[in-house]
Amino acid sequence: MDDADDPGNLETMSKVAVSYQEIYRNGVHALRGLGYSFAIAERSARTLATAQAATGGAFRALMESSQSFRGSAGERVIVKRDDPREILIDCRGKSLLELSPFLIDAFAAGAHNTDDYCLTAFHWGDEVFLADMAIRGRTVGLPITVTYQGKARRSLLSFHVSAEGISDAGPPDHTSSSDANMLTIRTGGKKTMSAARLETTAAAWFTPDQWLSRFDQALVRSLWIDEDEFRFFSQCVGKIWLPTSERSRKQQG
Repeated sequence: MDDADDPGNLETMSKVAVSYQEIYRNGVHALRGLGYSFAIAERSARTLATAQAATGGAFRALMESSQSFRGSAGERVIVKRDDPREILIDCRGKSLLELSPFLIDAFAAGAHNTDDYCLTAFHWGDEVFLADMAIRGRTVGLPITVTYQGKARRSLLSFHVSAEGISDAGPPDHTSSSDANMLTIRTGGKKTMSAARLETTAAAWFTPDQWLSRFDQALVRSLWIDEDEFRFFSQCVGKIWLPTSERSRKQQG
């Protein structure tokens, strides 16, 4: 038995063992409990489960982002297509939890029509969900390179995604002086051995080349989640269930 699977291991004493499928299934209810629409919650539950499996930081990000909830914002993202080889998306402060499936789908739709395609997204939050984008990126059918730049260039991350897996892509070729989170997805890119570390408080997210192996392991083994994080998740799930008292049943007819 591995230490990670041993309930007696000191590192797991204050943690709860949860399966990937349980997070995926109940993630819809948890996101509904936080105020997301059913359509967004259903689409984003996989993003939540995948990022938690790959990084171990998604539940914590969900707890923190719930303090300044962005899911109910009525503003839609702004999409600009001035060049057939490029798409610009102003995310209007929305979370990557909500946007990850949309951004990958938007990129895939245009990438197969040209040899050199680029999607740039800015003004988004919750970068821990980049891990979900990386894992979803394997389904695009083309090698891609994803570059993330945090606000005021405080953090940089670049990784290469293909059907063979995910790897560090080395330092980005260029950076922007923008004060907003920026994300660029490009077709192609060259796999290198130079790791671009994420220099933020999320150092515990591991590196991109570890995301896939952690995700694959989560499909067959339990995930260990901090008790307070799992309690928050469970409370979010409970918000959408009606109480089962005799009085509540009578009120519901």
